[in-house]
Amino acid sequence: MTMTPVVSRIFAEIGYDPATRQMKVRFRDGRVHIHRRVPAFVYERFIESPRKYAYYQSKVERHYPAGYHEAEDHLED
Repeated sequence: MTMTPVVSRIFAEIGYDPATRQMKVRFRDGRVHIHRRVPAFVYERFIESPRKYAYYQSKVERHYPAGYHEAEDHLED
C-alpha cells in the first residue's frame, strides 16, 4: 500500500488499497491503525480535509473501527 504524507499535527501518512478497501493511518507518535471496508470516497475526503483529525473522528473512527493496531518506531514502510 502506498502511503501519502499529510500535513497534520496528528497524522504522518495515510494509505488506501482499493482492492481490499483497507485504509492505513500512521500517526506521528508511531501508532498505525488499519481500517477495513472503507469506501474510496471516505479516504479521498480524509486526504483532502483541512481538518483531518475532526474528519477522522467523525467519519472514519466511528464508522470503520480499526481492526489492527501496530506500533512503529519510524515513518518508513
